[in-house]
Formats: sequence, structure tokens, C-alpha cells
Amino acid sequence: MTTLSFSDGVAVATLIYYLICLPLNLAICFRHGTAKASGWRFLLVFSIIRIIGSISQLVAINQGQGSTAETIAEVTASLGVSPLLLASLGLVSRLYGSIQDSPIGALATRAIRLIQVACAVALILCIVGATSGNLATLYDQTTLRVGIIIYMAVWVALVLLVLYAVSAVKGGNYEKPLVIALSISLPILVVRICFSLYRGFGDHSPGSVLSDPIASTFLSLFLATVEEMAVVLIYVLAGLLLAPLARSTGASNSQVGAYS
Repeated sequence: MTTLSFSDGVAVATLIYYLICLPLNLAICFRHGTAKASGWRFLLVFSIIRIIGSISQLVAINQGQGSTAETIAEVTASLGVSPLLLASLGLVSRLYGSIQDSPIGALATRAIRLIQVACAVALILCIVGATSGNLATLYDQTTLRVGIIIYMAVWVALVLLVLYAVSAVKGGNYEKPLVIALSISLPILVVRICFSLYRGFGDHSPGSVLSDPIASTFLSLFLATVEEMAVVLIYVLAGLLLAPLARSTGASNSQVGAYS
């Protein structure tokens, strides 16, 4: 009988969590409309990524080290930041929908599009870095490190956009859950990005914390997995609490969301 390690137990819990989140995200996307729910579409993608990663890790138990399943698990683990940032950008684009007619609102819309492109570039760099080397040198890849740095720059831009929106948007009560969700999630998300920076630039030599299976699993659990789950939960709750945008209200905003 195969014995589950602590890391495998985390994978089981992660699998159960995102199997629950998946239909909720799908329902939210239908509730708000596919053109206006770009933020939750990325949460849907993120849930699928985490489900695939968890299943791959559990399959790798019987396949041993160096298996395809283990590689898939490691690669998906390195792709968690981008969907969450893109989800945040999708929610910010909705927040700016109410001031898009103003010069600042139009400028913010263009800025969001540029930030989305930067985030997509970072995702591509991380995918290239994660697939161009073996597991032992995964976080030594320059492309992966550059991608993580871009993620941090995207987060800073997100904070600036939200800070301005909070002071400028004069929307109705339906926007309050969105503002609260972003205000709580962004500080949590930066912890997740900082952990990626630590893994990307930290010491992976034998005897280091990151090279120890148990220590690295605990770090990943409390600095990455928990943060991801918290952000997803907050955005799901926001999606359930927010009223769907009226067709006329969301027309211009859907153009931003469609780009996501």
C-alpha cells in the first residue's frame, strides 16, 4: 500500500478545494456574462491548472522521480501567479468601467491593456523557463526569473490602479464588494509573488531550506498554496455578491474584458 507524504496530502486537499471552486467559477462566469467576467474566467483557468497539477503529483507517486507526471506537477506549480494577476486585472477593468468616459478612465483602460500584455509575456517566459530545463535546475532558468520580476512589476501597477480607482470611482453599492476584494487580495498576492522570487533567486544547493523536501513543502503551503486559495475564495465571494452589470453599463467595460 502506497504511503502518502505530507506533500501528497497537500495535493489531495488542493484537488478537493479546486474541484469545489471550479463549478462556482463557472457559475459566476455565466451569471456575469462571458464578455464581462474576464476576471473570473482566469480563476476558472487557474482552478483547472491546480487540478491538473494535483492529479499529476498524485499520479507521480507510483511513477517515481523524473516521470512525466512529476514534470507536469512542477511546471503547473510555477504557473500560478499569472492567472491570479490576470484575474485581478479583469476585476480592475470592471472597476474602471464607471469612469471610462473620463480622460483618466480612458488612460487607465489603455494601461490595463499594456499590463495584460506584460503579464502574458511573463507567463510565456515562465513556461519556457519551466520546460527548458530539468527539475533540479528549474529555478535557475533566467527566463523564469525574468518572468517573476515582471509579475512583481505588474502587481505594483495593479496597486496603483486600485488606489486611484478607490479615490476616483463614484459607483453604486454594487462596486463595494469588488473594491473590498481587491484591497484584501493584493496584499495576499504579493506574499505569493515574493515566495516565487525567493524560489527563483534563493539557494537551492544541498543542505539549504529550499532543497529540503519537508521544509520546502511547508514553505510552499504557507507562502503559496494558502495565499492562492485565499485569493480565489475572495474573488469567488465577490463574484457571488456583485450584481451582474446591465448591458448598457457594461458595454464599454466588456471591450476591456474581451482583451483579457
